[in-house]
Amino acid sequence: MALTRRIMATTAVAALALTGCGQQKPAAGGEGEETSWPTGSFTLMVPGDAGGGWDGTGRALTQAMETSGLVQDTQVINQGGAAGTIGLASFVENSRENSLSISGSTMIGGILLTDSAVTLDDVQPAAVLISEPVVLAVRANSPYKSLDDFLSALKKDTEGTSVAVGSTGGVDHLGFAQVAEAAGVDPTKLNAVSFKDGGLTSVLNGDVAAGFSTLQQWRPQIENGDLRVLGVTSAERVEGLDAPTFIEQGIDVEWATWHGLVAPKDTTKEEAAAIADFLSEVHATDAWQEAVEKNDWTDEFMVGKEADKYFEEQKALYEDLLPRLGLTE
Repeated sequence: MALTRRIMATTAVAALALTGCGQQKPAAGGEGEETSWPTGSFTLMVPGDAGGGWDGTGRALTQAMETSGLVQDTQVINQGGAAGTIGLASFVENSRENSLSISGSTMIGGILLTDSAVTLDDVQPAAVLISEPVVLAVRANSPYKSLDDFLSALKKDTEGTSVAVGSTGGVDHLGFAQVAEAAGVDPTKLNAVSFKDGGLTSVLNGDVAAGFSTLQQWRPQIENGDLRVLGVTSAERVEGLDAPTFIEQGIDVEWATWHGLVAPKDTTKEEAAAIADFLSEVHATDAWQEAVEKNDWTDEFMVGKEADKYFEEQKALYEDLLPRLGLTE
């Protein structure tokens, strides 16, 4: 069954041990009164390693806060592992006021794949920030000159056609599975090989037939001609990228990774409203808008009830998708 699904991928929180950071609880005030947020230095938890996609989003966000003068002091704390669920557990246990965590599609999938005891029910959505399309790419001298070439090989020898992905059950793996399913290939039979670095070197060396990755991660190799893109999971062609979408090639799949933010579970309604106002200010800064453009991100900004609804929709989608693709029971 062809899918016309849209997900955007991200992450969760990170190890904290914020005791001793000097943060104080915001003055909540009475019912209906305004709440100032943050009241001091801001801490952003990134449940991934430095230099990764979640880290890039987080550091662009904190830089926008500082350069625009909205916050004088920010701190980013990284703790990766288990698709962000290690960081999520730490954030839930140790988080304090004036702190948020990166979250998103990768974390939603990780919770289900690891059967994590801590879930997104233990935090509350604060915002949806950005999304990135996923690309299917091959090395420049690959025998696969088009998507049809690749899909023909995949149909002929599904298990023998290896494809690099960042992680089992991650956004790139799920993009691959949906493309295969839409092309009539059993997604449970795919040979998806996970690499911590996304598998770029293995694709370039020809150790695997192709690779799925976010566009931003592989953009330099695409632009210098080392990689050829066979398909993009965006609804429309990406500006500045000479590559067709899957949709225009008859594969009805729209997909992306998305990054958002979560707050501690005990955040009050007044604090949540103040956080939404603060993030709206950050979103409007030139620094953040420039980061969105520079990184080929799609602006998906949502706060409040709109963000709450989106998180719930994404959780429901993953709960349906992962078992159907044979990744969970």
